[in-house]
Amino acid sequence: MSGRSLPAVSAPAPRETRPDAAGRTQLAAGSSTGSDDIAPHVNEVRASLAGQHHEPAGLPSSAIHELRTPLTSIHGYAQLLQRSLRSDPRASNAISVVLRESTRLSAMLAELSELSELEGGDVCTTPVEVDVAQLVDGLVHEVVRRDGSSHPIQVDGEGTACCSPTLLGQALLHVLTNATRYAPAGTPISVTIAQHGHVVEVRVADAGPGIDPSDDVRLYQPFQRGRNARQTGVRGLGLGLFLAREALRQIGGSINHERRDDTGAMFLIAVPRA
Repeated sequence: MSGRSLPAVSAPAPRETRPDAAGRTQLAAGSSTGSDDIAPHVNEVRASLAGQHHEPAGLPSSAIHELRTPLTSIHGYAQLLQRSLRSDPRASNAISVVLRESTRLSAMLAELSELSELEGGDVCTTPVEVDVAQLVDGLVHEVVRRDGSSHPIQVDGEGTACCSPTLLGQALLHVLTNATRYAPAGTPISVTIAQHGHVVEVRVADAGPGIDPSDDVRLYQPFQRGRNARQTGVRGLGLGLFLAREALRQIGGSINHERRDDTGAMFLIAVPRA
């Protein structure tokens, strides 16, 4: 599956499969363990997360639901108005703004909901075999469908991980979305998958403004945005990379970043290999 450039069309995300994971390898803190040790490791990570946050960083799920309900109504009625006001350019443009902003708010609520689920341990962490290249292909299609990305995204390599496809998918989606938001329109984004020892590595490289050295410490902290993000005017809650890191920690994975010699940034995701 090397050298494939994906078209800008939507496709459903791959379905989760649950083959027998007995005997698979889990990597944690630089060493490998048997799959029998996965559950204790996940519990340890959850306990660590609980110790870091004395109070929840996000909104409670009930509050998210109450906010999402009226927002759904606003978006739906705006769509109806847009169809009936096509003959009035001024009104149609105004409705387009309502639709765009309500979509952006929905995306923010989705991030807050994901944060609540991670804090509450409500996401399935059962490890299964995951075809990482297939998962990335589906996520690329989703990014294009959702954000209308104009970036050519090149996916190379392959690898089979042993982890929760839900959590790995969440982490990869945030990193891909981060790349498409900050890289100039039309510039390429590369995704390289490779197996090294007991891990599968996924490298996501873009041609954006890169990462300011002063942001290294807070880059993965909740509700923090880097200097380049503020200067480029890209809007957001500053949760994407934090959510990616926390999702990966729950499956014994990790995320790091590097500065490229020319421009842009490169994020390295590592997860246990099957």
